[in-house]
Amino acid sequence: MKRFEIQPFVGALPLRFGMTRDEVHGVVGSPCAVRTNRFGELDEDYLELSAGYDKTDAKLCELGFVRSVDVRFRGIDLFRDAGAISQLIEADSSPLEGLGFIVFPSLGIALADFGSEQDTDQAITVFARGRWSDLKHFKPFRLGIRR
Repeated sequence: MKRFEIQPFVGALPLRFGMTRDEVHGVVGSPCAVRTNRFGELDEDYLELSAGYDKTDAKLCELGFVRSVDVRFRGIDLFRDAGAISQLIEADSSPLEGLGFIVFPSLGIALADFGSEQDTDQAITVFARGRWSDLKHFKPFRLGIRR
């Protein structure tokens, strides 16, 4: 299993925002599927991750990971460490919640389905600065309080 270390607004190393498709392919190989999302942006799907490219310059701007991947922030395994959300809150004291996501805007991290009973549905998205800027319908997230 490949390991990725999140650095806010830089990427999930060894993948860095701003990389070209060829550079991404050099790190993780060829994608299983390539598609255009609803915003007209290119998305590449791999077995355990997805890579999104900005519509204007075709550079990497978003990464998505499923539970089978080792994704860490400051050494914390975000999928497997029971205290991961608390650690993220220490790093970003103003997380938001909505549409099944817990978003840490100052870290560039979004967690999907971390409050569900099915931990196999969990996913992590890491995004470039400004990528998830329209969060006006999201509410403040408080640990232990689920809406």
